[in-house]
Amino acid sequence: EGEQTLILGYPLGALVNGGDADTVRISQFTGRVASIQRMSNDMERYYVDSMGLHGNSGSPVFSLRDCRVVGVFSGSIKPQDEEINFFYPIEYFWQRFVRPEEEEEQDG
Repeated sequence: EGEQTLILGYPLGALVNGGDADTVRISQFTGRVASIQRMSNDMERYYVDSMGLHGNSGSPVFSLRDCRVVGVFSGSIKPQDEEINFFYPIEYFWQRFVRPEEEEEQDG
């Protein structure tokens, strides 16, 4: 909690520059981890005080302390007029998408 973060991505895609997808430039949003919450399924979700927009889902979240990817931006919760953005720790990405393939290769 409190760690400074950087989110890189292409929110809203070509809408940000008038529809020319070939010239869209990457957007960056800085902030910090506001809290770490454990979900009912025992997974953790990290809430950040930085902006994240539609189209940022799947964007890498970097630690500004050591420039490592620490998570994957997932979305936001908007219960009323307030909105809070969140990401999942990078270890969940590795567990779900990379390690199963590595295990298959070792078994095969």
